[in-house]
Amino acid sequence: MRSSEKKVFVNVKSQPSKAIFKSKIAWAVTFFMGLQSFIPYSLFTWLPDIFLTKGFNESEAGWLIAIYQAGLIPTTFIAPILAARMQNQRLIGCSAGLLFFFGLLGVAFSSSNWIIFFLILTGVGAGTAFSVAMMFFVLRTNTVMESAQLSSMAQSIGYIVASTGPLFLGTIAEITEGWTVPFIILMAAALCIAFLGIVAGRNEKISFEPKEAAGK
Repeated sequence: MRSSEKKVFVNVKSQPSKAIFKSKIAWAVTFFMGLQSFIPYSLFTWLPDIFLTKGFNESEAGWLIAIYQAGLIPTTFIAPILAARMQNQRLIGCSAGLLFFFGLLGVAFSSSNWIIFFLILTGVGAGTAFSVAMMFFVLRTNTVMESAQLSSMAQSIGYIVASTGPLFLGTIAEITEGWTVPFIILMAAALCIAFLGIVAGRNEKISFEPKEAAGK
């Protein structure tokens, strides 16, 4: 084969390097990613049953879920714009977890029209957390390849964490015969998101090279 006919293949390493697994920020981004999905996955699965146990009928439960999404969807467009303009993302990362927490707290203990406000609050927290998680892949790295590696780590591990939510909380609800304990778990996850948002939101890039190599 003549050189002019040779095909050129570009190898892009999307698999995480070993060095990334030693980064606190990378792990913070990973679990931020996982927990921010853990809560919505669980809510979309079990909110209808939760509303029915609170005395709402099936039609009202459907509308309430739509209200939750009404808070979620617009925020996914607004939050990235705000995050990109900040020197660091610690405030917005922490705020996402706190919005989750107070929204879930209200949903857990409210059976009146106030539940609408708390559902919107929870939706805003979900939209903010998801958007910020996606932004971290770019903001905490220097190159496209590094961003792909961080994304690979965070999404592969994160979605494994998230996928356990519906089954785990459903089992807990069945064992405890109620939704109080599952809500406590969700609120604990929200506080973890707030803490992880502070760590992952630092204006610092992840080092993808081993310390020995970096020192040479």
